[in-house]
Amino acid sequence: MTIDRGREQCPFGSEAYSPMPIAEQVAILYCGTVDSLKSVPLRRLTISRLFLTNRSLSYQEVILDEIVKGNLSKEVCQAIEKVAAEVSAQYQ
Repeated sequence: MTIDRGREQCPFGSEAYSPMPIAEQVAILYCGTVDSLKSVPLRRLTISRLFLTNRSLSYQEVILDEIVKGNLSKEVCQAIEKVAAEVSAQYQ
């Protein structure tokens, strides 16, 4: 349910001891907005969130830099969706 996913995404900016970089927050919120992670069970979304940022997007520094600059071009969005598809594939 969309409302439940919104509740799960709310804590991103308020992680007390290890805040998530803004580019990673934007990437994950984008995935939630376009429903790229809809096949991921809600109870597993936290694990998927870690996988999405640490394993897949960490090597894509160029993409993260573009997000920080405010550039959410078609190419950047496609790269984010590709990573989300890799995560979602684990749950199908």
